[in-house]
Amino acid sequence: MKLKTNTQFILMGFIVLIIGLNGCLDVEEKSEATGNSFILEFSHFVSEDELKLGFEGSKTYPYSNFLGQTYNITQFGYYISGIELLKSTGEAWVDPVKSSIHTDEVKGFYHIQESIPESKVIHLENIDNGTYTHVKLNIGIPVDFVKEGAQGGILDIAEGAWFWNWNNGYITMKIEGQSPESPALEDESHIANSISYHVGGWSDPNNVKEIIMELPQQSHIENQGSATAHIVVDVERILNGAQIDFSQNYHVHMPMGGVIIANQFEQAFMIHHIH
Repeated sequence: MKLKTNTQFILMGFIVLIIGLNGCLDVEEKSEATGNSFILEFSHFVSEDELKLGFEGSKTYPYSNFLGQTYNITQFGYYISGIELLKSTGEAWVDPVKSSIHTDEVKGFYHIQESIPESKVIHLENIDNGTYTHVKLNIGIPVDFVKEGAQGGILDIAEGAWFWNWNNGYITMKIEGQSPESPALEDESHIANSISYHVGGWSDPNNVKEIIMELPQQSHIENQGSATAHIVVDVERILNGAQIDFSQNYHVHMPMGGVIIANQFEQAFMIHHIH
């Protein structure tokens, strides 16, 4: 009888354990599929003017820098990765990041380009319930995020990814245009009076920058809720902050030359409003 009683207790213990595990699995599953969403919308400006791309060879120069030098912009874009939504509790919701040769497995990388409107909206799904206060992200792609070798999806060179080589990595940001102050002569790689700033390098120097932007007001999300943060990027703050003189510094295509430009990223990105 004693052996039978012990066996009954053991069986009851296993049943309780299985029920407990099933309960935990249910909670975890609900946590991963909350139905909440957080959207990042990017808008590009030059000071107070919304950025309007020109075309190569254009002689129309709608913008001017701190020296009064006029210019236009024909291409503007950058990579975003490592997004985290910071909560008032000090915790964070982290956007999963994965690189792979398989396109459908690549996630957590975003290529924002002014010329592609749909690229300027990032949808983050199944956000944790909570009150959010800041957005943290990388401008660029850190070396730790990508394993050496062929990449798929948004990282695929064959599909137009902005990549230099494995020493310097992906190009963090491109600013291209023209200025009558630029002495650049037309050749196989440049048009006359061109300005071109390709900012990259992910080791020495490291021009991938982590920034933290505060939300104008806290955002509480739960019960399949949603919020949208409108991020403004001011190109003038980048160029003027780096004190770019188009007559002297009109082409940057190496990591060291981009350091002074990358150092301006933090002041150029801000969350304008949230709704």
